[in-house]
Amino acid sequence: MPIEFEMSPDGHRPVSEKYRTLSDLALQDAFSEIGLRPTIVKGTQLERLKLIIDTYDLPVVMPIEEALELAELKINKSREAVAKKIIEQYTEPTLKEKIKIISTY
Repeated sequence: MPIEFEMSPDGHRPVSEKYRTLSDLALQDAFSEIGLRPTIVKGTQLERLKLIIDTYDLPVVMPIEEALELAELKINKSREAVAKKIIEQYTEPTLKEKIKIISTY
C-alpha cells in the first residue's frame, strides 16, 4: 500500500514520514520472505480493502463499509483517550523551568 494520504496535521501522530516509508519497505520484505508477491494496492480505504480481500481470497465476516466505520470510531475514541491523558498529565512549568525554556529560545 503506497503512501497516498497525508498524515493528519493534528500533532498526534506517533510516526514520521520516514517511519511510514520504512514500514512500507518492511511489508514488502515480509511478503518476499514468505514467498508471496506483494500486490500494490491503491485507492480509497474501501477500494484498498476490497482489492486485498479479493486478491488474497479472504473471508468477509461483516460488510466492509461497516468494518471501516467501526475502525474509524475506534481510532477516534483512542485519539480522544490519548488527548485526555496528555491533558491530565500536564503540569504548569515552574518558574525555573519557564526561565530555562525562555533562555533556550
